[in-house]
Amino acid sequence: PYTVCTYGMEITGGGSQRLKSLVLRKASQIITISQFTKESLIKKLKVPEEKICLIPPGTDVNHFQPGIDYQQVVKKYHLEGKRVILSVGRLNRDSRYKNFDSVIRIMPRILKKVPNAVYLIVGSGDDLEHLQDIAVQMGVSSRVIFAGQVSYADLPKFYNACQVFVMVSKDETAEGKTSGEGFGIVYLEANACGKPVIAGEAGGAREAAVDGYTGLLVSPDNSEEIVNAVVKLLTNPQLAKKLGEQGRKRVVDNFSWEMAAIKLRSVCRL
Repeated sequence: PYTVCTYGMEITGGGSQRLKSLVLRKASQIITISQFTKESLIKKLKVPEEKICLIPPGTDVNHFQPGIDYQQVVKKYHLEGKRVILSVGRLNRDSRYKNFDSVIRIMPRILKKVPNAVYLIVGSGDDLEHLQDIAVQMGVSSRVIFAGQVSYADLPKFYNACQVFVMVSKDETAEGKTSGEGFGIVYLEANACGKPVIAGEAGGAREAAVDGYTGLLVSPDNSEEIVNAVVKLLTNPQLAKKLGEQGRKRVVDNFSWEMAAIKLRSVCRL
């Protein structure tokens, strides 16, 4: 008997559908992280619904928390007096569904309304040069900061340094592969640090963020919606604070790793 844990890309991506379907259907049970991935298992890989157990991922609410000193980040990236938009994720070609390029493209419109805004991107990958080129083309290379790979220990400083976390992921299909966010732990990490999030109305991100409660959901293909959401939270600190505080409470109450472990032990009868 065996249990399989599924997260996202291995369900929605390429590879032998027949082999994946066989492995999953013969498993005693399948644990997955969102309603989105559950529906993908049922529709794409013909997994019987009764075999699937939904256990959302969690985050370390003691590691990711408000009030962490972030002055080191401010000094290193010259963020004094800036309104910081933050994204965290892989900068890979096969992860373009994370839509970092769309945020870079709308920076000129954001800057017209929030002149002291900067876009800080944490992560590395083979798409970095492509994203840097877009920043140059849009004339915002001085306002888009690529921080590169950041250690787990330092990551909470970056979340604390921002005013809003943005990752407007979308579902996209190319060359027979469907890509999208299985859930999005980064939304939980940002919320755990008391920050509001802006997420795309696609994939599992719709379950990681709650529109109007922990942040704002937008159409990932509607640049006007994204601009309006970013500007709204950058210019309304009271709303941003409220959404961030509600996000922190939701993560502590529902998405700690301790809670995920309890559910996993129960499912696996450990």
